[in-house]
Amino acid sequence: MLSMVKGYQDLAAGNVDALAVTASDAKTFVVELASPCVYFDKICTHASMAPVKKDVVEAKGDQWSLTPDTYISNGPLKMIEWVPGSHISFAKNENYWDADTITLNTLKFVLMEDSNAAYSAYQTGEVSMIKDVPTDEIPSLQGKPDYHLEPRMATSYTIYNVTKAPFDNALVRRALTLAVDREYIASTVMAGTVIPATNFVGPGISDVEGGSSFEEVTRKNNGGDYFNVNNYEEDLNKAKELLAEAGYPNGKGFPVIEYMTNEAGYNKPIAEYFQSAWSELGIRMDIKIVEWSTFAPTRRAGDFQIARGGWVYDYDDPSNMLNLFTSESGNNDGKYSNPEVDSLLNQARDTADKAEHYEKLHAAEKMIMEDAAVAPLVYSSDFYLQKPELKGTWHSPYGFWFFTHATME
Repeated sequence: MLSMVKGYQDLAAGNVDALAVTASDAKTFVVELASPCVYFDKICTHASMAPVKKDVVEAKGDQWSLTPDTYISNGPLKMIEWVPGSHISFAKNENYWDADTITLNTLKFVLMEDSNAAYSAYQTGEVSMIKDVPTDEIPSLQGKPDYHLEPRMATSYTIYNVTKAPFDNALVRRALTLAVDREYIASTVMAGTVIPATNFVGPGISDVEGGSSFEEVTRKNNGGDYFNVNNYEEDLNKAKELLAEAGYPNGKGFPVIEYMTNEAGYNKPIAEYFQSAWSELGIRMDIKIVEWSTFAPTRRAGDFQIARGGWVYDYDDPSNMLNLFTSESGNNDGKYSNPEVDSLLNQARDTADKAEHYEKLHAAEKMIMEDAAVAPLVYSSDFYLQKPELKGTWHSPYGFWFFTHATME
């Protein structure tokens, strides 16, 4: 997110004073860019760009945000209590610039890892909103006034470790990608809580013109979608042809493969569906389920064959998603590397021409999809329960909830 700032390369090499950022006075912050970056204004709105209190952070290190006395921010709420494993409480921040408009007095986040426990707490009235709803309950909750399904700027996908055979073969990756019925996953496995993916960059992301959609421009440029969600049999037949072309007709000679995921939400049912779908190619797949605390670092280290993946946008620009697949990206868990993709994405970042920016991004996405560097699955949503008497909250398509102007009838 800072690679376009002047001095970033020296900063990455260890010179922490190299970044060209200065405060010219108490209320002016100056950032010098090494290249134009037509979307830098969008990056500035991300939560990681919020200022923090230097003396507190330097005194407390990475512990500064864990206790009310040092967790100092300029937001509308302030932390007043944190009981590890139990709850975190916030109250109105009287020092906030717009404090007079804050309607919330106190907000208590109850910490529960188990979705069934959260659902029970909601039913008994202990909590007024839960964002981790047991998936088994979704069918009975749909249509009720306290059930909410909100769009989110996010794509869920499958990651191939391209450094490990047979996933170093693009034909194999394309075959596995096409052999998945995305409409069935969205409507049946995930009970209609998501939208089947037809490309990588999903809905809600802008293109060059105001009010435009990158996804729609992709569809127009390509003459259609990358996946035929309305005719799965056509995609499956193509997958069988590709696998045979890769040297594995009807899966003959194809090794047993392993899919790694954590168990939360619909992750396990999706893994079980993959087992069934890829068996249509004659491929046998084992499922490896690990705890999230283990899953994330294992995936980042590349210690897997196939793994669950997903990304929620940080800002409204396709590069935020596509840059995951640059060779140097720390989030490139599948270790995909293509110099042409790197070049296109670097050109998109550095140009001052907005039209060229999006043109290069479209070209990069097309190359990533044709290489089957990733297998887009669905465009995610947030489903949650909220008591009807809790008013004035807002869900952002970036996946955040805002309670600043909440009221309880």
